[in-house]
Amino acid sequence: MNKHTHVLIINKLSKDSVVYTYDFGNTKNIKLTISKTGVSISANLSNIYDKKEMLSSDGYLFPDSIKKALLLYLLKYNKTLSIKSITVKIDDVEEVVSFDNKTTPPIYSMINGGLKRNISEDFSSNSVFEHLLKTPKSKYDKRIAALFAFLCSKSKEYETERFIYLWTSFNGMYSWISEFIAKANGVDRYRRENKQIIAFQKYIDVGYETIEDGQKSIIANSVISILKEIDVEHISKTTIDENELSERISCVLNKASGKKYNLNTYGYLLTQLSYYFRCKIVHGSKPVLLFSYADDGELHSLKVINALLEEFVDKNLPFWFDEKYITDTIIPKTEEIKLK
Repeated sequence: MNKHTHVLIINKLSKDSVVYTYDFGNTKNIKLTISKTGVSISANLSNIYDKKEMLSSDGYLFPDSIKKALLLYLLKYNKTLSIKSITVKIDDVEEVVSFDNKTTPPIYSMINGGLKRNISEDFSSNSVFEHLLKTPKSKYDKRIAALFAFLCSKSKEYETERFIYLWTSFNGMYSWISEFIAKANGVDRYRRENKQIIAFQKYIDVGYETIEDGQKSIIANSVISILKEIDVEHISKTTIDENELSERISCVLNKASGKKYNLNTYGYLLTQLSYYFRCKIVHGSKPVLLFSYADDGELHSLKVINALLEEFVDKNLPFWFDEKYITDTIIPKTEEIKLK
């Protein structure tokens, strides 16, 4: 049976093009070509597609291919590809559709322009790209959910918006890891979120602790007042663990619990204080921060938490798409963790 060449080009390709291939069901070797100025999708098909079907969400192959191409572009160049034109070529018949400010392209990004903060180059590694190319939407898991939320966080300017997406990304990560730990402990999964978080605290080796509800606000408010002194621009796990702020925060934790805390300062800020803000912001029980003084302690603390969450996801999530890393590092580590 004769094959018909279908090519869809967004804008125009430049010389720096890189070609990726993937399969969509029975359609093999679909080519996605990514360059700084544009992307293209090429497939050889038994039937001739209607142009409208190629550009409509009612179809399957090309809508999926376009989303994958735009995602790879975003990961590779840290910005969204602005669609100025789409060229559809079926065999020798070609048609160009141009878009101006008054016309909306058939597909658009939830992220406009460049990212406010660049993501790690590790997100454009072969393992990440290969995973995204071979994974159909029906099999998206918590890692991809974490990735998409993380990309959204990178496009946000204001701290509350950043936090909502950063927490969502972090939530996907600890949920995914906790599934391995649950399996190692002979259970299907941990249904209670605090159990997932404790499992994750053990995995990232920051100690573990269950903080009673009555203590959470008291501890959080005390720590928030201390965090005013942290320079957000130079925050890292190392600076928190090594300076005197660590001792002061540990003192707050120990005093509140009446015992020596088994959770270090970094672990508390990353998991417990961020969870405190999550409950405060996401539950809708209290108003979000709409107006704030520049030196507001809560706003400054949210900046600290955002910096820590962003750093953690940037440094860890890319490797969780690498099957060898999962086999050699993640699984053996999770099998050593025992939970009651």
